[in-house]
Amino acid sequence: SLAARVQKQAGAVEGRGPLQSIGAMLKMILHFILTENRPILLLYFAYRSYLLDLIFYDVTHSFLTWNNEVLRDISNATQSEENIGHYFDCLTDDVESSILTFNRTFESKCAVIPSSMHVVDMIMHTLALTIMALFIVVLLGLVSSSGARHFGDGRYIAFTMGVRKSFPYKVMAALETIFLFFVVGRNVNTLVGEFRQGHHHKVIEFLETYGTDALVLLYSAVKLFSTTEPSFAWDSEEFRSLQFQRGWSSVFGATNDDFCVALELALYKAGYGAADDLEAMRDKDQTSLRSIMQVCAPVMDSDMEMVGYEQGEGAFAKLPVDSRQVGQIQPPQARQNPEVDSDDDGSEGLLC
Repeated sequence: SLAARVQKQAGAVEGRGPLQSIGAMLKMILHFILTENRPILLLYFAYRSYLLDLIFYDVTHSFLTWNNEVLRDISNATQSEENIGHYFDCLTDDVESSILTFNRTFESKCAVIPSSMHVVDMIMHTLALTIMALFIVVLLGLVSSSGARHFGDGRYIAFTMGVRKSFPYKVMAALETIFLFFVVGRNVNTLVGEFRQGHHHKVIEFLETYGTDALVLLYSAVKLFSTTEPSFAWDSEEFRSLQFQRGWSSVFGATNDDFCVALELALYKAGYGAADDLEAMRDKDQTSLRSIMQVCAPVMDSDMEMVGYEQGEGAFAKLPVDSRQVGQIQPPQARQNPEVDSDDDGSEGLLC
């Protein structure tokens, strides 16, 4: 039976050697951190870049004046050979160093950064870094308790497909989103104050330069809650027992969502006799081609209405959903007379 086969395959996985098991586990963790959690990592780096841009903007538009000592020396050709580009590089270095300096005051070389502003920016960056690290640690705890042991394990793929529905993930994603909305809302409040003071040009310049960055941040935060659903029963125990073959290129280049999309396409091709792609995806020592095609058969929602055989004059009968497996639903003619040829007019296939 199918259950006996998948249990036998699961037993083969348990028979891996210690070094082989450790290597497979590290490969899975590497993929999970760098690829599956890529949106979380990129969201932190996007916020860090946005924060640095904001500090640089405030320094050059609010705190830095022409009587600054370094700027005054650069403007005097007889005292300095530095150009304005070197000075802006010095400003950038000061801004980057400020968010990593855990002191109440920041000693800069070129920039003018008030202590109050430095403390707030340092706290905001530390919070962003902490939330990102905590998010990943929580997810690592979840994947370690999922029972997944290697990169091609069906349990690992099933875990990543369903983790966004879990309560810990939703809590961390909500915390990340609230933080970013607070950051952008704080900037909007500052812009409103500038606009009321008559600095219209300054507000327009800021929105043209950094407005799209703020929108991308908010959109990326909201996308943390988006989920995808393959057409097969990825949450079944049978799927969790499947073993797939995945190379090192997939560790850095393909998420498990991408893998499921490729699996669906391979299953579609295999249904027409072109099984090469599906053969390349399965672990040939532990998972049979038949097991994958049976376990990964398409499923339907319980409230889905399908149409089948034609009743006449363009009308089609609705088929009852007796099973989740699409392939088990047949038109009445086929059930009454199994010897009827599939090309007969009375046994048309399901309509898409």
